Parts: sequence; C-alpha cells; structure tokens
Amino acid sequence: MNAASVKAKHRHPMKTNALRLAILTSLALGSRLLAADASATTSSDQPQPSAGDAAAADKADKTGTNPLNFQNTLSLKNEFNRIGGNYANFTRLTYSQPLLPNVKVGVELPFLASDASGTNRFGLSDIVLKTSWIPYATKTMGLALGADLTTPTATQDVLGAEKWQLAPSLTAAFFLPRNVIFAPAYKHGFSFAGEDGRADIHTGTLDFYLVWKFDRNRQWLTFDPTLLFDYQNDHRCE
Repeated sequence: MNAASVKAKHRHPMKTNALRLAILTSLALGSRLLAADASATTSSDQPQPSAGDAAAADKADKTGTNPLNFQNTLSLKNEFNRIGGNYANFTRLTYSQPLLPNVKVGVELPFLASDASGTNRFGLSDIVLKTSWIPYATKTMGLALGADLTTPTATQDVLGAEKWQLAPSLTAAFFLPRNVIFAPAYKHGFSFAGEDGRADIHTGTLDFYLVWKFDRNRQWLTFDPTLLFDYQNDHRCE
C-alpha cells in the first residue's frame, strides 16, 4: 500500500464526521429559527381581548366600585333635598341585570315624599328604565355608553314631571396605579313628550367619580362631586 492510499484512508473518516457535524448544526439552527418564527407568529396573531372579555375580567370584585364591572345589583338609596321652604325626599329602589359581560339593563322605582304642593304627599314617582353598553375596555381604561328612559308613571301629578325623558350618558373609566379608579361621566337629559302644561326638561349632570381601594380591596374610599346643569332655566347647581 503506497503512502497516497494510506493518506486518503485517514482523511475519509474526518470528512464524514465534519459533514455530519455540519448537517446536525444546520438542523439545530433551522429548528431554533422555526421555533422563534412560530412563537413570533403566535404572539402577533393572538387576538386582543374584546370589550366583553375585558369587562368580565374583574368579576371577582364584588365591591361595586368599578363602573365597568356589570353584575346583578339591587340597591336602595335615599336622597333628601330642601328647596326654599319645601322638601323632597326620594327613596330609590334600583335593580340591574347583565345580559352580556358588556351589556346590562335595569329599572329604577322611585318613591317621593314632598310638601311642594302645600300638603304632604307620598307615592310612586316616575319609573326609569336603564341600559348600558361597554364598547371598549382594556386593563388601563374603558368607555361605557348608557341611556335612561324616564316614564310618566307617578301616582299623583305632584310626584312626577308628567314628561317622557331620555338621558344618554358617557363614562370614561381610568384604572390607575395603587388600586385607584377615576371615572368621570356626563349625562344629558331632555323631555320629548308628555303633558303640555308641565315645564320642559333640559338638564346635564357632570360626575367626577374617584375611588381608592386598599386592604386587599376589603375597604375603599370614594370621592364623588357632581355638577348639575339646568339648561332650561340657565342655572347650575353644585
């Protein structure tokens, strides 16, 4: 066997090993590139949560402090007003029911005690039908559109406005650090039908809702100043 043939025999295994190493390295790099590409595609193609999904994300919070958290709610509130020498005491029973995570409907039954007519009167006032819809919501902010329809259902004329009224509203909720929610809202109400002898209604309500939750959401403080506008009589109340 000559030197040339011996030299060739020693080179052949080295070339084979180098070729195998190159193939394995190429396959490994190709697999990593494919995996990275697939991960990037999955991340970019992943659908963003809808308004309904985002609105439903906080369902575990039963405090009622989040205006975009629609849940079954039954509330009883009392409001006392004194105008001049007369008083008006409203007791409002309100129930709301979500139809979808971002849609709810409700009804308000108001009872009024007042001496505005010269004598004390008490009875059912004007029933309000409510609806709300969240078209957009994320973890940091959201929007809610609403509408209230007030019906002339008072049991006595002096206990209601005797007017059909519509009040669309817009709420912008901002979810801030340290469990703070700031949710300013504006509602614009107006009458569109009813008793001609009664005054027309054209009002606005600007609400600045602020809540801070602490102690693992077991306690909270709210600050809720409201501006009332009587456009019909060009008057503003705070």
